[in-house]
Amino acid sequence: MAIGAAGCDAFAQYIADPDAKIMNYDHKRIAHFAAYNAVMCGALWQLLYNVYYPKWFRGSHLSTSIQATIFDNFVQTPLVYLPSYYAYKSLAESRTLVDGMQDYRRDGVKMVFTCAAVWVPAQFITFFYCPPQYRILFNAVVGLGWDVLLSYLVPMKTDGDMPSGTISHAVASTGSADAAAAQ
Repeated sequence: MAIGAAGCDAFAQYIADPDAKIMNYDHKRIAHFAAYNAVMCGALWQLLYNVYYPKWFRGSHLSTSIQATIFDNFVQTPLVYLPSYYAYKSLAESRTLVDGMQDYRRDGVKMVFTCAAVWVPAQFITFFYCPPQYRILFNAVVGLGWDVLLSYLVPMKTDGDMPSGTISHAVASTGSADAAAAQ
């Protein structure tokens, strides 16, 4: 997971500035993004998808797939996954946890819906079609695309301004989350 996340962040930096040389990429940002993903995504997915969700969600296969998808996207994501990302991001940027939670309060709703646009269909496929032993693998493949998007929209900047096109840049430059939605 960490190596894939590092590649995703490097690709997001390339998208933000295609003319930059790889030596000019923010390597600390790549390392922070990889570390977050290794711990949060790998460990969390294993526990949730293969240990807890099968215990928590009972019923028909279709019913449990829908329950797990809804819970993961509209309870776990806004209350655990995204706040932890913003907290970690803030600390990686040498800021405080309070700063991270203010950032999340500012653009969290947009990120929850962006996340849901990717993960609701992907997780329904995960829970309905994938045998438990392949769920983490399938999510890792989908996660490669998500990691590029997340790293591009809400980058862990460690050396300067946010690149244009990101949610953080749009909010910082206008002071409004509406600017982010307009992009």
